Amino acid sequence: GAAEFGIISFGDKTMSVNWQTIYIEFVDENGKPTQNENEARILVTDLYNKAFPFIRYELGDFISFSKKNEEIIINKVSGRTNEFTELPSGKIIHGWNFYYVTKDIMKDADHIREFVVRQLSSHEFRIDYTSNSVLTITEKERIRKAIDLQLEKGLNISFRKKEKIERGSSGKLKQFSKLY
Repeated sequence: GAAEFGIISFGDKTMSVNWQTIYIEFVDENGKPTQNENEARILVTDLYNKAFPFIRYELGDFISFSKKNEEIIINKVSGRTNEFTELPSGKIIHGWNFYYVTKDIMKDADHIREFVVRQLSSHEFRIDYTSNSVLTITEKERIRKAIDLQLEKGLNISFRKKEKIERGSSGKLKQFSKLY
């Protein structure tokens, strides 16, 4: 998935493309269509966003894909690999999963202005956040339970209130980062 488009593909070991809401192109390093299934850049056109459409938007990922009958299967995503993480069980997830799991709970805590999930080790994560007040014990427990349920049990989750969250040179807030 991508924040700009929602779900792009889904599945367990291989991923089927969500053609109902997006159109995907596979291109080479020169931006030309490619049939090279080993490695391609991905361009996405949003079919639903009429107010601010993304047309041939490059996510920055490299993928390998295969064609099965009329269906395109994404076999592997690489490129921005620092945004992927392996949990202690061996499950590999995109860092955005933490954001999706916690965003509704954080939204309910209307004092939270922004937050970032940082991975400190294979099993240890810290949520840095800016707020007018600290998270309550109940809010922290709701986040931990959501992570246990949606991602994996037994992860160590800590919280750190900050005055300001650092941004990269682009000015964008990076929602997940690996620090080890």
